[in-house]
Amino acid sequence: MSKHFRVVLVAFLTMIASIVFVQIGLPILRPVSASESSVGSTQDQLHKKFVERKQLLDRIVEEAKLSLQFGRGSINSLEYRQATEAALRAGIDLCQSKEERISIFDEILKLYATREKQLELEFKAGKRGTSDMREAKLA
Repeated sequence: MSKHFRVVLVAFLTMIASIVFVQIGLPILRPVSASESSVGSTQDQLHKKFVERKQLLDRIVEEAKLSLQFGRGSINSLEYRQATEAALRAGIDLCQSKEERISIFDEILKLYATREKQLELEFKAGKRGTSDMREAKLA
């Protein structure tokens, strides 16, 4: 299985998990009463899975960074950006405060801003078209 496919798959699963989480409204971080012990253990299991997913995504980002150090790929590559964004978004599920979530969204915004600047330079150099710039700005 290629790294690109794994990154896309993980990003897709992260998106689905986030949508399900928002739709169902599972409050994984609120205190559990004695009557909710079975729900509490389910929430603990869910939290554990979120942690495992975050750790896996962090490893994928580290592998991508190692590839960069050995001259394979670019920090602006789709694979690296997708892995980094997926790892950041996985961290959102583990946040306990609004400030932590805002910090992660700031990092995601920086990732997109960096990509937009890179595409702008490539556009000015004649390596990219206007459609690439539009996509970067929309993102």
